[in-house]
Amino acid sequence: MTSTPTADDIHVAARTTVAALAAADITCCLVGSAACYQWGNTRVPNDVDILILSPGSSQSVEEIKARLASSDPATFSLSPPEGKPHATYRKLWCAVPPTGPNLAPDADLSTGKSVRCNIDICFPGPETVKLPPVPPALIASPRGLPVIPLLAALLHKVIAWRVHALAGRVDKQSNDVSDILRLLEVVATRGLDAILVDEGHGTWYPDWFARGAFEGIARFVEEFPESKRELKAVEVGLILEA
Repeated sequence: MTSTPTADDIHVAARTTVAALAAADITCCLVGSAACYQWGNTRVPNDVDILILSPGSSQSVEEIKARLASSDPATFSLSPPEGKPHATYRKLWCAVPPTGPNLAPDADLSTGKSVRCNIDICFPGPETVKLPPVPPALIASPRGLPVIPLLAALLHKVIAWRVHALAGRVDKQSNDVSDILRLLEVVATRGLDAILVDEGHGTWYPDWFARGAFEGIARFVEEFPESKRELKAVEVGLILEA
C-alpha cells in the first residue's frame, strides 16, 4: 500500500518528470490542477498533468511514456488503468522517495520508494484535453516549474467546468468551481492589466480555445454571478486586443 501524494510529493514528481522530459529534448509545461496549485491554488492536486509542446521525433503520448519508463525504471513505471487490463494505453507513475520529517508511515525503506504519483501526459488540441499550444516564450515559472500562463489556466478550468457540466460530472464540477474562484483571486492580486500584457492578451489562443472560453464564461457567470465582474473583465481584456 502506498500513501496518498502530498503537495510536496506532487511537486517532486512534477519536477522529476519535467527534468526527464527536458533531458529528452521535450519542452513541456504543467497544466490542470497541478498548474493551478503552482499559481497559488490551495487544493492539492491528485496527479500531475503535463502538456507536451515539442514532441521531438513525432512521438506519441504512449511512446513518450514508454521512453521515460525505460530510461529510468527505478523512478517511472507503467501499468494498465484500473479495471481495464486490455486498454491500449498505460498509466505513467513517478515514484517519489521518502524524505525529511514527512516520511510516510508505510514507507518501504528497502526500496526507498513509498509514494507513486500519476503523471498524465497530453498534446495540445481541441478534441479531448482542449488545451492550446503554449508559445515557449510565454511559459511561466511562478514556483520554479514550467507552467501554462495564468489566464490560460483559468480559462481552461472554465472550459473543463462546462464540459463536466454537460457530462453530468458533478464530482468534477465542485473542484472546478473552487479552482476557478481561487484563480480569480490570484488574478486580482497580481493585477489583470499586467497579466494581459505579460501573456500577450491571448492573441496566441486558437479560435476553438477562445470560443470555448467565452462560451464557458457566459454559462459560469449565470450560475455564479459573484464572479461576473472578474470574469467579464478577463473576457473584455482579451476581446479588445483580439
